[in-house]
Amino acid sequence: LFIGFVEAGIPLGVTFSFLIASPMINEVAVVILIGVLGWKLTALYVAAGLLVAWFGGIAMQAFRPERWVEDYVWKIHMGETALIEPDRSLLGRIVGRIWVWVLIGIGVGALFHGFVPAAWVTAHLGGDAWYSVPAAVLLGIPLYSNATGIIPGAEAMLGKGVAIGTTLAFMM
Repeated sequence: LFIGFVEAGIPLGVTFSFLIASPMINEVAVVILIGVLGWKLTALYVAAGLLVAWFGGIAMQAFRPERWVEDYVWKIHMGETALIEPDRSLLGRIVGRIWVWVLIGIGVGALFHGFVPAAWVTAHLGGDAWYSVPAAVLLGIPLYSNATGIIPGAEAMLGKGVAIGTTLAFMM
């Protein structure tokens, strides 16, 4: 998609807005969220996701990201150039760099769900403490794979008394 957007001449800020919104706001997540949280909170989640994507695209464009795009991406013309054979060593390097973080994320989520007492969560993340939303965002970073995958964690947080705004920040 990124290469197609670049080829079509779509500005990178707009491209990044799409790339930010697409994993957060998808039809499966919306249907699950309606079932778990109801339509009002789902609408709030979708609206917040669109705002994050919009401002994220504006912020990315301010950095002038064109200078960081590899030269070969600018030269690709879909339909005219044969697709490059996948670089298996690149895939291995990527997996090698992230597998630890994936395991840490799964471990943190499992510990939170199974061992953190609801009273502790309510006392530290459920109130009006200034740090509850930033803490939820930081906790969500290693856990995030897509909106559908994070919903069980969000449901556990809500069940333990975490505020809805904090839970939505965790999901995003």
